[in-house]
Formats: sequence, structure tokens, C-alpha cells
Amino acid sequence: MNCSTRLLALTSSLVLAAGVFVPTHVAHADTDATTSTSTSTTVGSAVSAYSAGTKPVGQTTYTWGSTKGVPAGTKITTQVLVNGAWSTSQQSSVKSDGTFTIELTYGKYQAGTHRWRVVALPSGKAAVVSNSFELTRTTQRAVSAATAGTKPVGQETYGWGRVSGIPAGAHIESQVKVSGNWSRSQVSAVRSDGTFAIELTYGKRQPGTYVWRFVTRHNGVATTSPEVTLERTGSDVARDASIRAYSAGTKTVGADTYTWGSTTGIGAGTRIETQVRIGDRWSRSQFSTVKADGSFVLPLTYGADTAGKYTYRVAVQGDGFSVVSNEFVLTRTAPASSPAPTQTAAPTGFPNATNTGVPAGTVLRRSGSIVVTTPGTVIDGLDVDGSIDVQANNVTIRNSRVSTGAAR
Repeated sequence: MNCSTRLLALTSSLVLAAGVFVPTHVAHADTDATTSTSTSTTVGSAVSAYSAGTKPVGQTTYTWGSTKGVPAGTKITTQVLVNGAWSTSQQSSVKSDGTFTIELTYGKYQAGTHRWRVVALPSGKAAVVSNSFELTRTTQRAVSAATAGTKPVGQETYGWGRVSGIPAGAHIESQVKVSGNWSRSQVSAVRSDGTFAIELTYGKRQPGTYVWRFVTRHNGVATTSPEVTLERTGSDVARDASIRAYSAGTKTVGADTYTWGSTTGIGAGTRIETQVRIGDRWSRSQFSTVKADGSFVLPLTYGADTAGKYTYRVAVQGDGFSVVSNEFVLTRTAPASSPAPTQTAAPTGFPNATNTGVPAGTVLRRSGSIVVTTPGTVIDGLDVDGSIDVQANNVTIRNSRVSTGAAR
């Protein structure tokens, strides 16, 4: 034995006296694999590690365990055996009670078996290495699904469920059976927790029972859920539903006015509309939705600028049903006009300053431009700054002055 050989032997003996020394490239008895670095274990310290053993591809899983003789807060890592060498993966720290939990991420999306271990790294001391363990990723994939079972026609509803062995973000779609064949409906993606929710839109407006399933597609492989059903029933309008409507009865031309009232047996948020009778038919006008307390308010806009009587009603309509209110009449009246002044003899001769214009003593009311659309309107005693646009028959303008930008 030469000098250098004796020195190496002496050094090894000193290390073994203090603890256990594992030289580089020496196979561990529990792995039968060659390590890439030297590790040692401090006497009195230990790490115990566990895992689920088997998990589907794509599903999150952890290693967990406890330490002995390792201070809280100590850095602790997972190592995975790759091509015969230990490679560090994730890291965490020892908890105050000496336990730890670390996600096992390597090979998450690839079927196969990987050998792992956990290594604690106390500051200024030798590493403490756990037992090694295996985690097997399986190609087993599954999709579970459910629906509300029954929903009224027109009401929003979803199919939901959970996938396993399929990564977050993977394509997932709803399919509905139509005439014995599966037809794609809506498309979504798997959430980070492996769940999904997709609106069931087919047949939303038509009563009946519909058969659904959900299909994921990842890496060219489709995974299908069991079949589930959704029954669409009537609507959220009861058979004995009713509407009671009211109005102001009379309003002048151009004034805003509304119908208001209450409903029974009609769900909040249901579309409700005004209908006006034109000739021998009912025509839709304005619409809104029923409030939470069953009440409603709708503007009455048809004929707003024309004097006359208009017959209205309020209605809720859907697939195969209709609920209408009582009919009511709204009368639009022309604006009130000033009383006609006493007639005087018509002046003779050519118009001049003595026989034209506003009669002396007349008090004029200031006004902007006017558009007249009602037949028989009388404009009397106005001082109009602008113009008068007459668009109706039998309109009378008297005792008034019209100024178009001139000084007054």
C-alpha cells in the first residue's frame, strides 16, 4: 500500500468513526443503482417517506413522512432516479412537528414506474436520506358525469363531473344523442382540480328527455363518461299563472307613461312584453323581465306622438304556452290650448304697423321652436325664438311673435 492509499484508508476510517460514509458510485442496497454524489447520514437522524404507490397519469400526488433529529425549517428535497443517477426534483422545508409533504411531479404525464427518495439538508451537517420508494403512473383514465336530472324549459343548466388520468386544460366536450347518433354540442377544458362543467344547451326550449355524455381528448386518446339524462319540463310558468296590468288611462301626446302590475305563477326573470292592438291583430311593442316579487313595469310607447285611443295588454309567451293580462285602453290627448280671444273686425287696407302684429297689451309667453303634428292645434300668445314647423291640418297661429335670431 503506497502513501496515498494509506491516507485514503485513514480518512475513510475517521469518517466512519463519526458516522456512515457512502462513497461516490457505490450502489445502495435498497436501490441497486449507482448514485451520482456522495451522501452521509448523521447518527441519530432519520427521514421516513411514504407515497400513494400508484396514481393515474396526470393526477397530483405527494410524498409525506416524518423526520427525526432534523431541525424545523430544514431544507428537504425529493430526488428521483433517472438513468441510474439521483436527480433533485422539488423542495420544501421540515415543519415544526418534524413532518413534511412534497409533490411528486417528475413523470406526472407519462405512464411508468419511478423510484424516489427524500433528502434532508441540515445546515452545516451531513444530508439525511430517507428510504427509497416507488410511484407507478398508470394509463387508466376515467370521466364521471352528472346533471340536475330535471329542469324547466328555457332555464340554464349544466353537466359536471371529474376526470382522472387526464391533465388540466385537456379538451372536454358534451355530446347529445340525436336520432340514435352522438352529436357534439359544447366544448370546454378540464380545470386544474380535474373537474369540469359544461352548459347543456341542446333542447333548452323544447320539453323532453335528452341523453348526454362527456368526452375528453388528450394525446390522441378519447375517454368517454357514462351516459346521463336531463329532462326538460314545460316551463317555469305555472298552469294557473295570471297577469294583472294597469295604466294611467289618459296621457297627453308626447308624455312618458307606463303599464305596471303583478303576476302569479310566473318565475322571476321571465320575459314579459306589451302588446298593442293594431287593426284585428296584436303586435309586440316593448319587453322587460318579471321582478323577484312578481311585479313588472313596461313603457307604453306606441302612438306616443299621436292623439287617439290605444288598446294594450301584457303577455308572457313561450314554447306552446301564452299568458296574457286584461286589456286596457290608453288615451292620448292633444296639449291644452289657450281660450280663443274675442273676435275683432278685420282691418282694411294694406298691412302696416297699425293693423298687424300682436295686439297692444297682450302678454306673450316665451317659447323655443315648435313642430306641430296634431290637426286642429291652436298656437296663441307665444313669443317664439326660432321657428314654427306645421305638419298638420287646420293649425291656427295667432297673437304670437316669431323671431329667428333677430335682436329683441
